[in-house]
Amino acid sequence: MILMGFWDKLNQLFSKKDDEEKEVDPSQYLGSQDEMYGALDKIKSEYDAAVEAGKHNVEDDWPEDPGYKYLEYEGASKDEIVNSTAAKYDALLADKLADILVEYKGKSDLLEADKVGLQESAESKKQDIEEGVKQEKRAASNKLTDRGMGRSSVYYETDKAYDAALDGALGDVDAALKSDSAKIDMLLEQLAAQKKQSEDELNTAYSQKKQAETDALIDEMNKQLSTIEKYNNTIKSKTVKYLADRNKAIRKQAEEEAKAAREQAKFEAMYGYTGDKKSNYDKRLQTAIDFYTSLPKEAAIKLVNNNPTIAGYLGHYYSRLVSAVSDM
Repeated sequence: MILMGFWDKLNQLFSKKDDEEKEVDPSQYLGSQDEMYGALDKIKSEYDAAVEAGKHNVEDDWPEDPGYKYLEYEGASKDEIVNSTAAKYDALLADKLADILVEYKGKSDLLEADKVGLQESAESKKQDIEEGVKQEKRAASNKLTDRGMGRSSVYYETDKAYDAALDGALGDVDAALKSDSAKIDMLLEQLAAQKKQSEDELNTAYSQKKQAETDALIDEMNKQLSTIEKYNNTIKSKTVKYLADRNKAIRKQAEEEAKAAREQAKFEAMYGYTGDKKSNYDKRLQTAIDFYTSLPKEAAIKLVNNNPTIAGYLGHYYSRLVSAVSDM
């Protein structure tokens, strides 16, 4: 009975202790735990950096951009060729047409001046004829009057004869003027026709020159574009092949690294970590043990058990931490 009473009291004591320990709230240590995670992350980063530094990355041998240069056409476009060639020959044509116009105007002005000269000469002749016939008519009239024939039929017939002679002489002058003017008009028409013919010939000639040069330049442009296209197609094909080879090399390295990682994991599962990795994981484990063993046991147990974060940092050493905390 005495022994039974002792065990009851002992059980009550441990039961009370368990109840007190269960009341520990581990959440108050989460901030400190995050700081410890930071320390572990720094230790891990040191190892990762060393591994990365010693690793040959195939992407260094196969940059994403192979550096192939595509050609670009830098010449004039079709519209620029058409417009510039047109401007060139239109300017040349305008100069030539201006020369023709100057020559035509010079000759036509001379002929027009000749027409004016003929008109003025005819008017002067007509004035001279009128004055001469007037004087002769007056002299004949005076002579007939002196002879007492001022009212005779001879007088009137003589007067009519002079008027008729005057009309005939003036008519001859007008006829000559008309004939000479017609000749000049014909020359003006011929000159205008020559001007038009010269202009038409120039327009045709320069249109042909403009078209020929435009066609030649566009043909040269097309040849350059064709050459560039062929070259760029070659570069495109090389780029496609390069990227395919690059992806193949990257996949191969990834497969080799995955295989090596599996083999290493298998080895470490059997024999544990070695070398620099072991030293680094030892530091991680010690850092974790130092932190958790500074906490109340039950709080430490709750924080460590089923903790994927700390398990990720410690790997195979996680079980050692669990044991260390349990043995506090």
